[in-house]
Order: sequence, then structure tokens, then C-alpha cells
Amino acid sequence: MLKKFMVCLSVLFLLISLSAIAHANPENKIVEEPQTFFRLNNLTRNLTTNDPNLFVSFNASEKSTVTISVFHNTSLANDEEKFVLVDEPVMVEVGTIQRGFTELVLRKGTNKIEFKVDFEKGEELIVNRVVVVRDIEEVKKQLTDSVVNPRDAIKNIFIATGTNSKP
Repeated sequence: MLKKFMVCLSVLFLLISLSAIAHANPENKIVEEPQTFFRLNNLTRNLTTNDPNLFVSFNASEKSTVTISVFHNTSLANDEEKFVLVDEPVMVEVGTIQRGFTELVLRKGTNKIEFKVDFEKGEELIVNRVVVVRDIEEVKKQLTDSVVNPRDAIKNIFIATGTNSKP
């Protein structure tokens, strides 16, 4: 009787342990899709500078292609913009490090930089930045004018950002 009980108990223990092993190791595997992302590291917003040479660094998802085009404003009127392509677009292919960089040569005045990212899946993203290149004297003059007339400086900020409210 004790032998039969021990045999039944060992068979029951064997069945329970096999079912626990089957539930602990699932057959379906989780497949992660690669995420698509693009981030500018040193050109996070529009910029005013006195240096016409601009070093651009960015992160993007692996196997994506970033096309960088530089446009210059050729319009003589202050209120309208007419951007013309300066040079041939620069193409950067992003590898496993997921980082890219390039140096751009800008002209004096308003420049628009267009980042066109083509991801591996066929998605496309376009990011634009405006970089104004001025002489040191122009920047100093604008700074002293903004200190002397802060109301006009605030008004110019609202006009530049496209806000219609008055200060």
C-alpha cells in the first residue's frame, strides 16, 4: 500500500513539475520593432551667430539617411522671404552608432537649414531651422537698442515669432 502511494505521489510530482516548466518557458517571443527617431544635438532652436561655419551634430535611427539643404534669403525686403538653395544638399547615412555630423558654410544674413530624414521603413521627417549670420557690430547695436528701448525690442520679438498680440 505504501509502495502504491509513493508511486502515485512521484507520478503526480513529475506531472506538476513538467507543467510548471512548460508555463515558465513560453514559445512566443517578443519582437521589438526598431524605433524611428531624429534629434538635433547642438541646433535645438533657431540661432543668431557671427560665425559662418556651423558644425551640426544629430542622432537618428540606424540605417536612415539625412539630407541637409542650406537655403539663403535673397529678398531685399524685410517682410518677405525668398530662399534660394546655396550648395548641393549634403547626404549623411547613419550607421550603428546612430550619430551623424557635418560642417555647413552659411552666408551673411538669414539662412534656412532643412533636415530631411528618410527612415528605413519608408517614413520621412522634415525639420527646419533658421540661422541668422550677423557681424559683431550688428549684434552689439541690436543689443544696445534693446536696452535703450525695451518696448521696441519686445515688439520685434513678437513680430519675429509671429505672435499678433501687442506688448
